[in-house]
Amino acid sequence: MSAKNPSSASWPLRFLSFALWYVKEFFLANLQVTMDVLRPKQRMSPAIVAVPAASKTDAEWAMISILVTLTPGTMTIAISKEESVLYVHSMFAETRDAAAEEIQEMENRMVRAMRRTPGDLTRPLAPAAAPEGGGDQ
Repeated sequence: MSAKNPSSASWPLRFLSFALWYVKEFFLANLQVTMDVLRPKQRMSPAIVAVPAASKTDAEWAMISILVTLTPGTMTIAISKEESVLYVHSMFAETRDAAAEEIQEMENRMVRAMRRTPGDLTRPLAPAAAPEGGGDQ
């Protein structure tokens, strides 16, 4: 099996790998938020980012929303299953694309850990353009 489509036999190792990776990221995010709070001049650059998502099931949507919100400095605002977009507030978004890439990396790792056979997780960095004239908000 290729690295893009691992076998279901490797699923327990992928799950353990994701758990360890998330613990590391959680502590690094805590450190970043703590350091910013303690600095005399804060370096926050907040942004709301629309992140194209690979989640398909309700469990995947719930899990990525929870993981994003549990990570200090980020919060899930909304999800759009129809458009496959996750809306996230990030305290430290150097650019919207960089923030979206970080969330997509987390989701890719989560999906590989949750699915026995993850399949293709490619998606665009930017969501499809919203229709002109507002939309339902």
